[in-house]
Amino acid sequence: MSDAPAVTTVTLNPTIDVGLEVDRFLVDHKMLATSVRREPGGGGVNVARSLRRLGTDCLAVVGVAGPTGTELVTLLAAEDVRVHEQPMAGVTRESFSLTDASSGAQYRVVTPGPRVSSPGPLIAEIIDRCLGCEIVVLSGRLNPGLSAATYRQIADGPAGSLVVVDCAPPALDEVVRGAAALVKPSRRELAAVVGEALATRSDVVAAARSVLAAGEVGALVVSLGAQGAVLVERDRTAHYFAAPLVTAVVSTVGCGDAMVAGMVRALELGRPLKIAVGFGVAAGTAAATSPGTRLFDPALARALEREMGPPEVV
Repeated sequence: MSDAPAVTTVTLNPTIDVGLEVDRFLVDHKMLATSVRREPGGGGVNVARSLRRLGTDCLAVVGVAGPTGTELVTLLAAEDVRVHEQPMAGVTRESFSLTDASSGAQYRVVTPGPRVSSPGPLIAEIIDRCLGCEIVVLSGRLNPGLSAATYRQIADGPAGSLVVVDCAPPALDEVVRGAAALVKPSRRELAAVVGEALATRSDVVAAARSVLAAGEVGALVVSLGAQGAVLVERDRTAHYFAAPLVTAVVSTVGCGDAMVAGMVRALELGRPLKIAVGFGVAAGTAAATSPGTRLFDPALARALEREMGPPEVV
């Protein structure tokens, strides 16, 4: 595609994120919400929203179904995010976050989303839509009816694109056997893939190297939560560790998507992967200072990156 954007994000099963807060949960009582919000959500959608704030030319490919799908597109347009609608039967899912203000306890309920009855044509169309893009981001939960191999099939398709994947098992088990350029599992997700606990950073690195040896993935960036992230590359014996600055954590929701957006923005600007990981950690840290699903402040992310310095070789 001659007019392809620099970055295309793919979110096959996006959400409307619905946040409700009540003064106190009471069993069998009708409770009045004191706070209500509705925002566009889903892994790739949040990456696209963040990239737009960072100044990247980005197209969000999203599955759209029913009235909630229409609402999703309207919400993204309000944030000036370019959208390619992928029509689906059914209704775009909703993700409910219920907060008890008296205790701070939060409960999250997610609907499954629209079922895909003909995966083959959908996957072929997504691959075609991604052709010519510099960077392709695949992120988020898959729809019912799609196999665990869906992301791997898409990642192995767009020739010439740098493909970044952020997903959980069982899709992750398939992706790491493919040829994506960069995969971002969490420590917990990587542990599920290798089938063992990863208590130390050395355990994480060893597990990452075993996973890289099993496929053709270029690199793994393993998120360690508040401890930062580890970069392990296929063609390098050294690995890199990016440590976040200690900040007051308000919410961890969306930190992983912010991290992906930060890495992708840096890669789009031509920065080395290890530096991109540093900016990703800074963006994730900035997101942790924002309440709920609110996007991170780009200026804060850049300031944190400067204070952190480059990732260290370990």
